[in-house]
Amino acid sequence: LIFDPEAVGKGIGKEVVTMLTRYAFERLNAHRVWLGVSEFNVRAVKCYLDCGYRLEGRLVDEVFYGGKYHAALRMAVLEGEWT
Repeated sequence: LIFDPEAVGKGIGKEVVTMLTRYAFERLNAHRVWLGVSEFNVRAVKCYLDCGYRLEGRLVDEVFYGGKYHAALRMAVLEGEWT
């Protein structure tokens, strides 16, 4: 999570996601990497898409936040799809 408003939008999140994904494939010999993200976290979803992840599913009413339920998205990337 990036809490400093001055740091938002500078590519730090994309760099971290790329580093972790690379580590999973190259060092841990993973074949598939997946994650879950709240649908209202638009910046994170865009970041994951930019990093090569794709939407695999939507879990309805998975997260309770701000007094109401929201969907969670399942996103993943396969080793052969990731560049």
